[in-house]
Amino acid sequence: MLTTIAWATDGSASASNALPIAEGLARAVGGKLAVIHVQEVTISRSGFLTEDNRTVLASLHRTARRLQDDGVPATVLSSRTTTRNVPRKILDLVGTAHADLLVIGSRGHGSVINFLLGGVATLLLQAAPLPIITVPSRSTAATPLTDAGIASDSAQPGTQPAQPSQPLLLRA
Repeated sequence: MLTTIAWATDGSASASNALPIAEGLARAVGGKLAVIHVQEVTISRSGFLTEDNRTVLASLHRTARRLQDDGVPATVLSSRTTTRNVPRKILDLVGTAHADLLVIGSRGHGSVINFLLGGVATLLLQAAPLPIITVPSRSTAATPLTDAGIASDSAQPGTQPAQPSQPLLLRA
């Protein structure tokens, strides 16, 4: 039974596309929504480099307040870690929230880039002890017909464009 849904976000548009799915699931099960954010810290020769993260965190806290005002219990959990440890830290925060399901956005860089660089979504799918729903980026999502080369990005007269923010992958 699902009681807590976690939504992991880096503040990007791709991650934001996953919020409606996470929110809808939390509403459907009458559960809580844990907003998970991990800031990447880069280590260079000059030391630790971090971007000012205050605006992202302020936005996430506003989102949590909006959810609470709309009847969805929501909390924000955040942390910092080095780039290579982001997936592990996300899973740590998901565990702290006692989440039953994780919803994430995917930038959709493709299999070659993910193989070479290891996307966070890919690494989470490999390591997560809970089900994950991956929501594709609106700009990279494609319908099966476009993947097969049958349809093009321009919609035919009288047709509706595909809804790209639907869940792409569920891992149990």
